[in-house]
This record gives sequence, structure tokens and C-alpha cells, in this order.
Amino acid sequence: MPGSTWTSSPVSRSSHPSTSTTAVRGWPSFTVPVDPANIVEKKDRAFGMVRTEVRSAHGDSHLGHVFDDGPAEAGGLRYCINSAALRFIPLADLETEGYGDYRHLFETQETTR
Repeated sequence: MPGSTWTSSPVSRSSHPSTSTTAVRGWPSFTVPVDPANIVEKKDRAFGMVRTEVRSAHGDSHLGHVFDDGPAEAGGLRYCINSAALRFIPLADLETEGYGDYRHLFETQETTR
């Protein structure tokens, strides 16, 4: 079912080709955020490794991490977002949930006919 995954701000959309399944690593992941202005990336040196943390730009909450081992044809990034930080909103509910401005992200030639 097409829809969107949100924190307090939109992060990814389930119908976008960059959205991957969770089968490989067990984390919801995607290659590009819906709006980069909604996230902040910070260096994370915890646990003896260096990685990039993804935080909400508006709530400053931890969302997950971004890695450089994503699909090369999609830019090479893999955003792994903690499922507890996400809420799935069905496409039919975007307006009532206050995210109607993002409906255009789901429109295809089929849905606009």
C-alpha cells in the first residue's frame, strides 16, 4: 500500500524506488530523504566506530544512521532509520494527518488520469 513514513517531519515514502525492504539488514532503509531540510547529519564516534548519525532537524531526536554502502546507481547512501522513530501514514490519510503538501510525491501518470 503506498504511503509515507514520517517522524515529526517527512523522512521517506514507501512508493519511491529508493525505499528498500528490510530483509537484508533488518532496518527500514532508503537512499534519499523526502526533504533534506528535515534531517541533520552528525558524526557519531560511539562504540569505537565512526559513522554518521541522522537526527530530526525539528525535534533533535535520534532517527538512525546513514552509511556509504548503498546502491551506487542511487548515489551510494543507505539511510537506516530506527523503526521506533517512524509512523506509517496511509496515502488516503495524508491530508487528515497534516501532510497533504506531500501528496504530489505519490502521484504517477496512472493516479493523475
